[in-house]
Amino acid sequence: LGYDMTVVPYALAFELPSEGFVRWGGMLTLGFWTVDVCLGFITGYSHDGVIIMDPKKCVARYLRTWFLPDVACVASDWSGILLAAVGSSSRGTEGSEFLRLAKLGRLLRIMGLMRMARVGQIANKIVPQGFSEF
Repeated sequence: LGYDMTVVPYALAFELPSEGFVRWGGMLTLGFWTVDVCLGFITGYSHDGVIIMDPKKCVARYLRTWFLPDVACVASDWSGILLAAVGSSSRGTEGSEFLRLAKLGRLLRIMGLMRMARVGQIANKIVPQGFSEF
């Protein structure tokens, strides 16, 4: 997440070449976000102070809330990688136009980072309540 918080805003402002640290850091974070989409289906949530862990309710809530932004972010990043691979092999200009659309994934990733910050705030509220019962 530290990579996303530092490199993504910089990459949005400037055209960074996808080499070395930028390339491998991007691949690692893309792997993280891809796994995060899968884990979103089994992640519980808090409703009126009660932690809900029922799988059907968790899936339904995830599909109603963050599923589309998460999938759009990951799909945009994966399509950017695939288009870069196709563009580098064909050396056409059509691929570079589509790569500009891949920046949408980076913007959505920043939205996901804001979501992670919100989850941290909620966790800080829940943890002290859980320990106060003991």
